Amino acid sequence: TAVAVANGQYFGGSMQIAPEAVIDDGIFEIILVKGMPKTKLLQSLPTIYSGAHVHDPNVSCFKGTKVKAVSTERVLLEVDGEQPGVLNAEFSIMPKILNIIC
Repeated sequence: TAVAVANGQYFGGSMQIAPEAVIDDGIFEIILVKGMPKTKLLQSLPTIYSGAHVHDPNVSCFKGTKVKAVSTERVLLEVDGEQPGVLNAEFSIMPKILNIIC
């Protein structure tokens, strides 16, 4: 099982992990990959670049403003390329919290 909680469409440079995400709408896109054999997961990696992975029957997409990720096993947490710890974790949107002045 793999989960991505995204506020924007892209991560890792050009991977379109959450094609329906809108960065300023105050809503997370949650992408859940469940029950996909590792060989199929590896074969499907190129589809992430176009966002087509969301059409796979093993991939589910959800929306929310608060996400709680819980595991009975030790699962590393990765946030924007960093590993700040392990699950359990809770994510919440803070709409319009950052003011940008140009």
